[in-house]
Amino acid sequence: MANGNSTVHNSTHDQQANKGSEISTPSQIPQDELDEATRSSVAEQLDCQHDLVRADEENRNLFIGLLSISQNWDFWAARPTLVANEAVPLMNGCDPESWRERARREDPLPGYMIAAIERGLEIAKGEAANPQSPSDWLAWGKRHGLDLPTLKSANHLRDPDVNMWPLFADAVERAVQAGERYTGKSKAPRKFSEAFDKLLDEIDKRYNTQGGKLDRNAMPGTKDQLRYVARKFEPKSMTVELSTFDDYIAGVVKFKKGRQAIGTPNPYTDLFPEYSTLGAQKN
Repeated sequence: MANGNSTVHNSTHDQQANKGSEISTPSQIPQDELDEATRSSVAEQLDCQHDLVRADEENRNLFIGLLSISQNWDFWAARPTLVANEAVPLMNGCDPESWRERARREDPLPGYMIAAIERGLEIAKGEAANPQSPSDWLAWGKRHGLDLPTLKSANHLRDPDVNMWPLFADAVERAVQAGERYTGKSKAPRKFSEAFDKLLDEIDKRYNTQGGKLDRNAMPGTKDQLRYVARKFEPKSMTVELSTFDDYIAGVVKFKKGRQAIGTPNPYTDLFPEYSTLGAQKN
């Protein structure tokens, strides 16, 4: 009997496969072509799917809040390239800074998240993965199964059920649609870009230690003041004229609107006390 049923099932499956695009799912069929019972069933299925999506989103937001993860997905999604230590944590719902500082965090990262990130980094290391665009990293991640759930919404569950992947993946999609992804169009040399990324990370870290938070879309001070810090931070890579500096950082950071008065103190002075000669606004 079992074999007979299997044969019938396979035959039906083959007939449907041969029809190709002629087959429509219930949700694709006009509602007026469905009887009342089918319409009710379709509506119930769609509601269930919607509830699952909403529950998954709520669980992600819950973990982000509990773990104090920085939600700067759009910034990372708009970067020209990312290295493995940035991309792999992001694909697992963890900002690179939280990953780097995981040993010193007050809110420990979940074991499942750490294991997933370490697995991804091992794969990247084994393949000697080079820096690449966020979209290319997502394609790479899918090939290696990084788009699967990695966290549990309840301890009694056997397998992870919360998928953190959409946090970064959706940001990359927004960046692509908005034209904010810079694929080789940046004028900045690679050494400058790498040094500037390190500077921004350092500024962000120092802001955090003072109880603040850096907004890379509303940077404090002026470009010239930031350039001064950059020259002190990495003189070999970031000692450039203001006009060149302006070109190099275009699309990476934005500054607060409004012109600063002459003599305005450099807002980075408190962050970098080792640079005692940071100047005030001159122009």
